[in-house]
Amino acid sequence: MDKKSIIGFILIAIILVFYPYYVRLLSPKKQLPPPLRVINEKISLSAKPSPSPPPLESITQPGEEKEIKVITPLYRAVLSTRGGILRSYELLHYANSLGEPVELIPPLGKGGLGIKFFTFRGELPTSSWIFSSSQDSLVLSEGDSVGEVRFSFFSPGLSLTKTFRFYNNLYSFELEVSATGLDSLGGNYLLEFPSGMNITEKDTSDDLRYFASYALWGGELIKQKLKGKNQPSLREGKTQWVATRSKYFLFANIPIEGSGSGYEFFLGDKGRGVALQRGIEGGGFNHSFRIYLGPLNYFGLRHYGLRLERTVGMGEGFLGKVIGPISVGVLWFFIKLHKVIHQYGIVLILFSLLMKLVFYPLTHKSLASMRKMQKIQPKLAALREKYKKDPQKLNQELMKLYREQGVNPLGGCLPLLLQIPVFWALFQVFRSTIELRGERFLWIKDLSRPDLVKGIPILAIIMGITMFIQQKQSIKDPKQKAMVYLMPILFVFLFRSFPAGLVLYWTVFNLLTIGQQYILEKMES
Repeated sequence: MDKKSIIGFILIAIILVFYPYYVRLLSPKKQLPPPLRVINEKISLSAKPSPSPPPLESITQPGEEKEIKVITPLYRAVLSTRGGILRSYELLHYANSLGEPVELIPPLGKGGLGIKFFTFRGELPTSSWIFSSSQDSLVLSEGDSVGEVRFSFFSPGLSLTKTFRFYNNLYSFELEVSATGLDSLGGNYLLEFPSGMNITEKDTSDDLRYFASYALWGGELIKQKLKGKNQPSLREGKTQWVATRSKYFLFANIPIEGSGSGYEFFLGDKGRGVALQRGIEGGGFNHSFRIYLGPLNYFGLRHYGLRLERTVGMGEGFLGKVIGPISVGVLWFFIKLHKVIHQYGIVLILFSLLMKLVFYPLTHKSLASMRKMQKIQPKLAALREKYKKDPQKLNQELMKLYREQGVNPLGGCLPLLLQIPVFWALFQVFRSTIELRGERFLWIKDLSRPDLVKGIPILAIIMGITMFIQQKQSIKDPKQKAMVYLMPILFVFLFRSFPAGLVLYWTVFNLLTIGQQYILEKMES
């Protein structure tokens, strides 16, 4: 590998790390169509205005709030009779940094799945309404496949019922909402998840970086990041679902029959809140929703057939279209192999071995080309000295020499270029998928996070050592001696903030390349 190739290698490494940020900085913001109306301009779609609608306060009533606990093999939830909402939702198979079950709803937030009506006098939230409940608790064991909790509210001329239907083996549950006596209200209501997702990871800033809200609106996926510019209030139009996510967990509201008539994103107590609008016809309605509240599991979400898996984030824009399918394939391989080998560290090592076998022919040619380049260095130096005042003639003579010796001056870079898509696909898998969250290997506490032991990137340093050995094997030109030390230091600096699983893959790949290069040297000696 000559000096130009090494410089090109460094540039490729820099592009590999900083390209996503460059694209994000320069990509034009997607222009959304203007809102059809804002929240304070709602009109009735089906009912004529009542000449004297009842005062809003006349259909509220005081009462004592009760909590209903729901326990399944997968999660522990708390419902409240005040508003008939979801107060708490703990995943029993996922732990936070303290080893406790992950809580997905902000403890100090407004809960989730409350209803807000629109009247001719303004908004009418039901958060203060006290419902009666069908039972005080619900426990589903392995033998109990389904259970219900029903909340009912009655006022003169108005009734509202919310039925939660839970399953013992699913992270999704059903919510059926029915109401009558709404002739004096507007033509729509919102089913809200106002507080957004709870922060679940020890690295708060990293968790918040992935917070976003989504809506499948008229067949188009709309996304808004936590720090993105706020959209103008409510957007009307056919809405297949709304969702909001943290780094590893997702809330989604999916109408079971029909679709919503609009959606809203807003800043919640911690993250991005979402709401789905549905219409009221004939003074009442009976609507059912499937609520997903659980891990961001790509293949699990894909089973819904509604493009929910796109919330996982396997890449966006042009890069996402190229790398996304590779990322999905890598994730599929990891999951399948993990069913046999219950240790993702070993799975990664086997994946590195597989990639080495796939790239072996190219790597072999690359190493052989580099060896030939080393042997013709004296001839190259002589040509550069002879034609140093005639660059055109120099290039002609260099190309002639390369052809005679069967050397490709770019052969050393080709395997790296072909590995970049796989490398970036791995990066997407490690940063976006929950399967590797909290997975330990040797001293590494979490393969999805950087490996730092008291601030020292141990695995990145080991990777740098393997790269130093590899450079020592391949670079023999005294003029390029500095690169033997510079390249490993550069890569340690770059890789120190990468997920440990990605660094492990690169380290093992380096070790295999060192072995391959050693065998090639023995064969030629």
